[in-house]
Amino acid sequence: MKKWKWILPLTSLVLVSSLSTGIYFAVKKHQEQKQKEEKVRQETIKEREKIFLAAFNKYQEIKNKDIMSEIKAKIIIPFNSKIQEKVESFWEENYAKLQNKDLRNFYLKWKNKLLEEFTLRTNYEKETLSFSWNNYNLKMLQSLFEKIDNSSTTLKEKLIRENAEKSLINPYLINSAIPLFMEINFNSYFYKPGQNHFIDYSNDLNLKKRNISIETNNRSEWISPKKQELTILYQEFNSAFEEFKKDAWIVANQEDLVDTSNWTLEQIPDFWEHEYYSRLDYAFKKLRELSLIEMNKEIIIEDNQLTEEERNILYAKINAKKQKYLSLLKNILGSIVSKKWDLEKTVKAIAKYLVIKTDYVKGNNNIFNMTFLSLENEIAHFNCQAYSEFTYMSLNLLGYRNLGFESRYYDKKTKEWVPHVNDTYLIDGKTFIIDVTFADKYYTNELNEAVSLSTIVSINNKINEEINKAVLVPVNDYLNRYSIYIGKDTSDNTEIHIS
Repeated sequence: MKKWKWILPLTSLVLVSSLSTGIYFAVKKHQEQKQKEEKVRQETIKEREKIFLAAFNKYQEIKNKDIMSEIKAKIIIPFNSKIQEKVESFWEENYAKLQNKDLRNFYLKWKNKLLEEFTLRTNYEKETLSFSWNNYNLKMLQSLFEKIDNSSTTLKEKLIRENAEKSLINPYLINSAIPLFMEINFNSYFYKPGQNHFIDYSNDLNLKKRNISIETNNRSEWISPKKQELTILYQEFNSAFEEFKKDAWIVANQEDLVDTSNWTLEQIPDFWEHEYYSRLDYAFKKLRELSLIEMNKEIIIEDNQLTEEERNILYAKINAKKQKYLSLLKNILGSIVSKKWDLEKTVKAIAKYLVIKTDYVKGNNNIFNMTFLSLENEIAHFNCQAYSEFTYMSLNLLGYRNLGFESRYYDKKTKEWVPHVNDTYLIDGKTFIIDVTFADKYYTNELNEAVSLSTIVSINNKINEEINKAVLVPVNDYLNRYSIYIGKDTSDNTEIHIS
């Protein structure tokens, strides 16, 4: 019994000792595991600190990079130089040689609009760029980098470490955003179609593509420096440039321009529409009426109702206006028409000049508008009478004959007389119409407003289209196009047929 008394406590002691030893080793093992895990954790944090720091350093490098200068050197200057060289070279070899200032100014405005439209410009001038990140996955990274960048050195280290620690719980930045960020090549400002670029250039670095004030209500459009967009832009430029080149035929070499020095009004043959109606007498009669108006006299007054002094003043005024006519004809035609041109080029060049120079005025209310004296003004204003007289006199002085006038037009539906006159020309017995009035569907003063390149191109195409419809066209084509016919007289609407 005594024996068992000692054995039981001893056994208990052994059991307790064994249990304590087991607990000790278990605790020790757990602590070692925790220490091991913490070591791994700290090592992971340090590695991630390095990753964050590397990404942040890359951010700073990009942020402080003089991208603007590189963009200008690699994109803007080469692109602009290419288009400017093409435009200016063509201009100097062609339209710059125009001796007629009105035609030259028209194409000069066009040239300037062409360059303005396609010349790339930056809309922000500074050495470094503030930028946003257009990829959603990078927004958090951007916010973090901006916060770190605005902190002190000590705080920067703390923030980097904190975010490295946070990444153990939420690995989004370390696993998604940073790898994406680190893969991007920031030495390239181009990106492939469908590929997101790290930097959003829309605020600071977009390139000016358009500067349109009318159609788009002062809205400028911009392009990012994508390779494919620059290619498209250059293709658009080439299309616009081809439009600009189309009228180069109108440029005559200076040595080929017609000699007008010996021209006189007496060289222009008269044209009698009726036995009692001389078209040139009618034209010069308008100069007489204008002169009488200047003298505060009634336009129906006869010469014998004037004093000798008044008659002398009247004749001097009429002669001065005739000389102005001759001077205008000489100066205009001598600055446009080539001796090497045929009739078609000649008459279409004259038409182009008149359309660009003149704003059509309907009706006969103003005698001045029935003359072409206003050609000496910046913008001329006259009606069909003046268009036709200038064209008739011009072609006759240039040596073309078989010219006439036609004014017996009637509306096909109403049979009413259409108060209009134009020129005719006979070629191999067939009548062709020259109607510069109908070709003038655009108002010259429009170009005094702020117009876009597309407006100028549209205007020019319309001018050429209308000239082709109404200038030197077969009479029947002309009549059918405008739904009119020719009557026996301006007071007899009986239709007659002219071949």
